[in-house]
Amino acid sequence: MARITDYGVKDVFALIDAGDNARLQHYLEQRPQAASARNLSNVSAILYALYRRNHYAVRMLRDNLVSLDLWEAAALGEAPTLRSLLADPTLDVDRFAPDGYTALQLASFFGREDAVVLLLERGADPNVLSANPSRTSALHGAAAGRHRGVAALLVAAGADVDVRAGNGRTALDTALQHDDEDLERVLCRR
Repeated sequence: MARITDYGVKDVFALIDAGDNARLQHYLEQRPQAASARNLSNVSAILYALYRRNHYAVRMLRDNLVSLDLWEAAALGEAPTLRSLLADPTLDVDRFAPDGYTALQLASFFGREDAVVLLLERGADPNVLSANPSRTSALHGAAAGRHRGVAALLVAAGADVDVRAGNGRTALDTALQHDDEDLERVLCRR
């Protein structure tokens, strides 16, 4: 774990890692601009907190952010913000975030059905594989998060249920691993 100090961008990420939400709150009160920090991989603090499932940190960071990017809005499921961002006709909806995921993949993994619908309506491709070693699709993310409704939306939009991730597994393999019969039925329906 990174050393926690009284200054520097690393502090936000170290506090999120430590789950020290009281200190994070104090830190953000003193330095609200730190909510927009990015780590060395260029991942935003709010996405980092979402990945760590630190929902209290997510709320604190969101309270200090003036704006969100496409991936943050999708991952948070903030439909009005996402709708506004998607109104830009020059926006590449399948563009990769710095960590290699598309907005649709993030919305799917975090179970944000409204965001998934908006992204699919805007033409997001459910079969794009992430640009990182995991090589996962939005359907893999939905299965990993056990989001049956999202998986059903993706399948209806033409997601390939047979596509294999970088580890060789399909979304159905993930559903079987979780012993999730409802998700298995969604993924077996063609």
